[in-house]
Amino acid sequence: MSVSKQWLSASPHWVSSDQIVPVTNSQNRKSTGNDKQEVEANRFGAALLMPASLVGKEIRKQGLDLDDEDAQVFLAKRFRVSTVAMTYRLNALGLLR
Repeated sequence: MSVSKQWLSASPHWVSSDQIVPVTNSQNRKSTGNDKQEVEANRFGAALLMPASLVGKEIRKQGLDLDDEDAQVFLAKRFRVSTVAMTYRLNALGLLR
């Protein structure tokens, strides 16, 4: 019998049929997002999933107003990322006021 596992997007846990398992880093500490390597990995992941050139191209192509939250939701869906991740990326690219 195989155990099906899935990632809870809002929580750092794996879910299986019989238990919830916290995910920790190699030093057995919960991730806080402040570790220098983790921050760099997050930047890399954002650039990989949401390249600046493609984000800009999509904004121009669709004529999006980034002050409109619906535009941010649209971009998030288009790039298949969370709205929070897209908002962080747009901030990092200097596209939000």
